[in-house]
Amino acid sequence: MTLEVISNRFSNAQIELLNLLAVDLKDDELVKLKQVILEFKANLLSDMVNNHFEKQGLHPDDLLGKHMRTSTGKL
Repeated sequence: MTLEVISNRFSNAQIELLNLLAVDLKDDELVKLKQVILEFKANLLSDMVNNHFEKQGLHPDDLLGKHMRTSTGKL
């Protein structure tokens, strides 16, 4: 597969990971890699939430104790 074809099918992050991981990992190494990736994604999500709260002038504690369920009674 050429780089052009790969570039059209995968994101830049996927291509980078494919290049970095062009070798087989042991099972325990694969578990560690998954943990690192999940931690990275969790940090991105946390940053996104924090940025949203900051833009809205809110603090996460503002949501504590706030009733957010609808009262329609429908599922």
